[in-house]
Amino acid sequence: MGQRHPIDEDYENEGTGFFSGQRLLILIPLAAIVLVLLFCVIKILIWNKGTRFSFDGPEDPDTLQAESMDYYSVMSSELLAGREDKETQILFLGDDILTYGSQESSISSQTAAATGATVYNCGFPGSSFACRYETFDEEYCTDAFSFVRIAYCIKSGDFTLLEAYKTEADIYDPSFDQTITQLQMIDFNQIDMIFLGYGTYDYLNGYNTVDGNDDKAITSMTGALYRGIDVIHEAYPHIRFIVMAPTFCFYDEGNGTLSAGDIRRVGETDENLGGYVVALRAMCELISVSFLDNYFGIPLNMETAQEYLVDDVHVKDTVRKLIADKVIDFVEHKHKQYVQ
Repeated sequence: MGQRHPIDEDYENEGTGFFSGQRLLILIPLAAIVLVLLFCVIKILIWNKGTRFSFDGPEDPDTLQAESMDYYSVMSSELLAGREDKETQILFLGDDILTYGSQESSISSQTAAATGATVYNCGFPGSSFACRYETFDEEYCTDAFSFVRIAYCIKSGDFTLLEAYKTEADIYDPSFDQTITQLQMIDFNQIDMIFLGYGTYDYLNGYNTVDGNDDKAITSMTGALYRGIDVIHEAYPHIRFIVMAPTFCFYDEGNGTLSAGDIRRVGETDENLGGYVVALRAMCELISVSFLDNYFGIPLNMETAQEYLVDDVHVKDTVRKLIADKVIDFVEHKHKQYVQ
């Protein structure tokens, strides 16, 4: 803005004063523009930090956070034609968010207890949406446990890939044996919903969020999500997918220091963890898949990490409860509401 005009001595004269009619015609629209810009800047700063709003009053501070980006897609009732079974069956696929901590406090156990659904927890700690290589390479067996590779196993009903390379994978955990066995026993014709809980390790591994040349490139997080869901739907079009956003975590610099995920940028796409979440949400909307925001939508961030994180990545029971509440609400209410 230019330098402010001095106030004349005859200010009270409406025709020549600073707030004369002509000047008001300019100042009022200008003030409105400034207020709109200021409002937008404040909203962006709050949203980008993922921190809670500050209000005066008696509100519970644990319920005050940046606006959630939850998204509920509508499912065609034609895909559910003939599926009148009374039992709801749910599969969870993902990383440590599903497996870390006690079984009783897990998101899957809380969901089963609250909804009465049959729930399968098939998480692989350290796994991701994306693969490091487009074609499977035995030199990096961890790719076998990415979502997109598991999707191909589900479509074919052949889980040999997982059995063959489970102990060779860098992320191998003894729980893999039981999880693979459980996947082999599932009748996917009976599965109603699959909740996907990946993203933290896509970020920590520095995988690209998107591939500008190929929406379905499995070496990018969103491409792997796109391809994996597409592959499973070729065999089981009735299954409803819900993506659970990753939670806040720290990035290990490898020299004994940690960087906050909402600041540290990684990969060729140069994104912080919030950028990964935004990219996931955008892809979910593009392909009509529901999205539960566990990043901006719960009060876990750099300021509250000591309260809600066990270490630099894994969350405490309080966070699992917040996520489980979102899942339970979807199963009991949103799942039925968003069908047409």
